[in-house]
Amino acid sequence: MAKKADLTHESILVAAQEVLRTQGVRAFTLDKVAKQAGVSKGGLIHHFPSKEALLGAMHDHAFQLIDLQMQRILSEEPEAPGRYLRAYLKCNLESISNGIPSVFQIVAEMSLAEPELFRTKRECIRGMMAMVEGDGVDPVMGHIIAAASDSIWLQVLFGLTEPDDPHIHRVHDRLMAMTRE
Repeated sequence: MAKKADLTHESILVAAQEVLRTQGVRAFTLDKVAKQAGVSKGGLIHHFPSKEALLGAMHDHAFQLIDLQMQRILSEEPEAPGRYLRAYLKCNLESISNGIPSVFQIVAEMSLAEPELFRTKRECIRGMMAMVEGDGVDPVMGHIIAAASDSIWLQVLFGLTEPDDPHIHRVHDRLMAMTRE
């Protein structure tokens, strides 16, 4: 029974992402999500008691995906100064190269429309920046490198730069070299 509940929970999250992707956060309703997921509104509310709870779960799910990706890449990075920063850069480049999942665009849109959702992740972001600061690279340089990488990622996310732009790899290579200086 728990497996069916997990599948329903997951199918609701996927349906909610699709509704947000196709209709935007301002048109997002529990009724539309329930219809997309093929469940009753009561069934949806059983898993997510409010629109805010569903949006929060979607936001949490996206951050879990980022964390899993980062942990995988970090486990492959040898122990050395700049290790965390290099993993961070590789994580961003991998997301760009593989096509940034629509869930990240949805998170960005939700963060703009529902800023309180993102405020709850401030500690997560602060923790990531603390890792950058304690990574054996000049902390200011670490922040500059991370910000540059994030800027490229966001440009691709919002369609301002194409993912196959050759400058992305050249900038990424330069940022990687800077983690070793």
